[in-house]
Amino acid sequence: MSWLVLAVSLLPGLAIAREIDATSDWLRRFFLAPSLGLLLLFTLAGINYLAGASMLTLHLLIFIANALAIYVLSRNREETWSQRQFFFIENRSRAMFPAIIVVTLVCMLPLIFLDRPMGVDWIGFSAISDSILRTGTMELPSPSQGWWTYPPALPTLAAWNSSVTGVTTADSVFSIGQLSLLALLFGIMGAMDRHGAGIQSMLAMGLAAGLFAKGFDSGYPTVASHLGLVVGLLIVLEVDRRKSDEFFLIFALLASALLHPSGAIMLGLLIISEQLLTKGGESLNRILVICSFALGAVAVIGLVVISPSLLEHAIFAEHGWQGGRPLLMYNGILLIVGGFAAQRIHNTIEGRILIAWVTLIWILTGIHLFPSLEEVWVFKVVSASLYSMGMYAFHIPLAVIVGLWWSASTDLGSTGEAENLLMYGRDEHPTSKVVKALTISSILILSTACGIIVELSNHEELQAYTDGDEAIHDMLSDLPDGSIVYNENMHWGHSWNLPESVGVTAVPTLGLLHQTYSIQNAATTAIGNDDVSRIQTLGITHAVTSPMGSMVWTIASSEYWQIMADQDGARLWRFVPEGGQPVSNFYAIEGDEMRPDPWKDHRFRDPFDLGDERAFISDDSQTISLPILSEVQVCLVAEKVGDIDASFNGIEIKGEGWTQTCMVSSNQTQIIEAGGGSSWINPIGLSGRGDRIFDETGLRLHWIELRSVNLE
Repeated sequence: MSWLVLAVSLLPGLAIAREIDATSDWLRRFFLAPSLGLLLLFTLAGINYLAGASMLTLHLLIFIANALAIYVLSRNREETWSQRQFFFIENRSRAMFPAIIVVTLVCMLPLIFLDRPMGVDWIGFSAISDSILRTGTMELPSPSQGWWTYPPALPTLAAWNSSVTGVTTADSVFSIGQLSLLALLFGIMGAMDRHGAGIQSMLAMGLAAGLFAKGFDSGYPTVASHLGLVVGLLIVLEVDRRKSDEFFLIFALLASALLHPSGAIMLGLLIISEQLLTKGGESLNRILVICSFALGAVAVIGLVVISPSLLEHAIFAEHGWQGGRPLLMYNGILLIVGGFAAQRIHNTIEGRILIAWVTLIWILTGIHLFPSLEEVWVFKVVSASLYSMGMYAFHIPLAVIVGLWWSASTDLGSTGEAENLLMYGRDEHPTSKVVKALTISSILILSTACGIIVELSNHEELQAYTDGDEAIHDMLSDLPDGSIVYNENMHWGHSWNLPESVGVTAVPTLGLLHQTYSIQNAATTAIGNDDVSRIQTLGITHAVTSPMGSMVWTIASSEYWQIMADQDGARLWRFVPEGGQPVSNFYAIEGDEMRPDPWKDHRFRDPFDLGDERAFISDDSQTISLPILSEVQVCLVAEKVGDIDASFNGIEIKGEGWTQTCMVSSNQTQIIEAGGGSSWINPIGLSGRGDRIFDETGLRLHWIELRSVNLE
């Protein structure tokens, strides 16, 4: 984990917590500090990038932020707790504190047990961070020309962390992403503790998978953009408003927009909800000015920078209508409890603000129901910003509603007098039995999540980047200067941390990709047609392929490519214009149990008719007959789904996830065996890429390759 980012954010976070919430005690500031400090670091990183400044300038900005924080914290200032805050602090439910440990484990276990993030978005973030680290911009690596348009805060901070610590940008993105999730959960607890419902709100977060799923899917900027909601909840639900609060709202809106538009949109909707349901006056005018300024800035950016690219794209929603199945899948339990809680607190001003907030978010998701809106650039921008909104957008609003209802010590809509504070049994709050049921349910769900993460560490086949792919891509740095490497334009084909002297043909499609020049399509066509002169004209000298992709079949069956390195089916190739290299044939494996290939939708060619289904064996064996007429190299490419024992023609299949087992043979009969299978919960069954949720470990058989190579 990147402890550096956490270390340099704590003092600024403590200082901001002290200024934004003068009535807080040390415990509340402890929980607020990571979220507020990290939000400040993201803001500095994003502004530094937009200003075109160097990493040295960002070093200086972070140093100044910490120096100012020390000054603020060292000032002697008389701090007194109001009767209201004193009551909240004294009546915290300390019996629930062990849940904090469980939440921390849920966020940090991926860093301990996983070698790389799950999901695929981290690959693009790593590539952008690498570009920022090398050039200070989001320019595409050579030979491509163009740039990425993406909120700069997270990739810039990841690049800064890599520049200081020396870790890869992928490691920086991974650690900062998981840290953002933990800081957000702590921040929600700290913000709602100001309203008497801190622990309860965080426990309510455990009743849904929304933000956890988004984080586990490596949607880190989206998750981090929610840090602005910590500031919003601290201020919007507060009775006593100060002029400085408006400055902090501007700060939160700016910081959220620099991370991802969805966070800024959600914070804006929270502010609008509060203004719709409270008396306006001078405060209302100032807030409206703030929102108008923020929305105007977004409109200018969208009109000048974003909309020209979006005009070429239709409105897109990852899971269809964002208020439908995704909402039920990722927030189902919390949605039911939240609906009940909303009914109970709907007569309070806080309850009405939060209900209006959820309603506005839900109405906004309806944009995906009207395809005709795709002609209006504003709706295109909003639509692109709300990508997979059903996963995450309702999580925090519903959890806060449940937390306020759940807590036994709130001050909903009261005058703040002490006799009105204890709501347990007098207001619409749950009975002790319901409280115990909710607490146990939340802790059980969170504990189960910890167990699932540990279990998934034994399932590398779920990742979009294999160990072999990583090993091969690490070798690209050793290629001669001026090398151009053909890489498949898929998740497993992309590289980062490469020297500027080595070029790759494909770049990740992330955010808005402005590509003014690319040889990828021409190279793919030339390689597929064995067009030697065209390949030479394009300057391609090498290629990388993955067993997860489809170009391995094309390149391996061509006489113009020589294998330089092979790591469990992931290969580094050298282009040989003279030809004469060994070629391969690939054969499908038919079995009693055929299951969908999880990556079938990401493969665009199938020259050997391997199909979209793969044979699967568990505690079983498979016998295959092949047309072998002489001694050849026989290789089995398979996936070890979980921790199992397996062999190919009596040779142990080693490794985890994607594996390749080769031997020299002239036998036509091949025997594959697998044993030691067990049950497990398969998350790709939830995502739709798999055919079952309750699964068993085993061996997925992809193909057998016969290669007439020089057997040395």
